[in-house]
Amino acid sequence: MVERLIGAVLILTGNHGMLFLFIWAVMGGNVDIVELLLKHSADVDANTGSFKGTDGRILGPTALHIALDPRAWYPGDEDDEDREDYHEDYLKIARILVEKGASVRGVLDQLQVNDVPSFEGFKDV
Repeated sequence: MVERLIGAVLILTGNHGMLFLFIWAVMGGNVDIVELLLKHSADVDANTGSFKGTDGRILGPTALHIALDPRAWYPGDEDDEDREDYHEDYLKIARILVEKGASVRGVLDQLQVNDVPSFEGFKDV
């Protein structure tokens, strides 16, 4: 069912829909949806396109930035106190992104000391 919905979104919106769904899934800590979207060619280095760089490129935090520090990019609201319960899900998403080849450039400063062992074996990290 979910795969059909993703297929429909892609048909109707193309890459923009994939980008939106992918970033949304990462922000929400939805590991299964992130994996499914990656299976359907989501860009592991997708960014939010929040601003334009001096060279004209569209930039913003990447999916990996968001997964490593979701509160910095998506603060939520006061009712979202249990977001810390999802820390392991965000860490799992970050690990999946790195395994799939996401660029780690500029994101290591967001890695919390306690999380470093989760990335043991990744030479870039």
